[in-house]
Amino acid sequence: MGYGIVSVGKGVPYDVLVEGRFRFFGWTFMVHRDPNNPELYAVSEAKTGANISCYGCATPEKAVREAVNVLWRRRYMLHTSIMDVVVGRRIDFEAKNRGLSLGIDVMTWNL
Repeated sequence: MGYGIVSVGKGVPYDVLVEGRFRFFGWTFMVHRDPNNPELYAVSEAKTGANISCYGCATPEKAVREAVNVLWRRRYMLHTSIMDVVVGRRIDFEAKNRGLSLGIDVMTWNL
């Protein structure tokens, strides 16, 4: 486990407990505790901190399954929407989200 930063609301950074990471379509995603309910899980993209699946999954596996389904359906819009946030809002949490968990036991899933 480690810590990461996600965007809550309109780009407001929020620290969360990260349970694991996975790469999909060349992008890194984090499975983390839900900021609103720490007993549940959610998936966010590491560069922008944007939520991919709905908040409130009971297990990390369910959160990953739900996120992968969303990513398959929206794979063509993923790159454009992520880069719009990075360039337009000047938000790039990727270095922090990767660096905050260095040396800490974090699972990485390759999908």
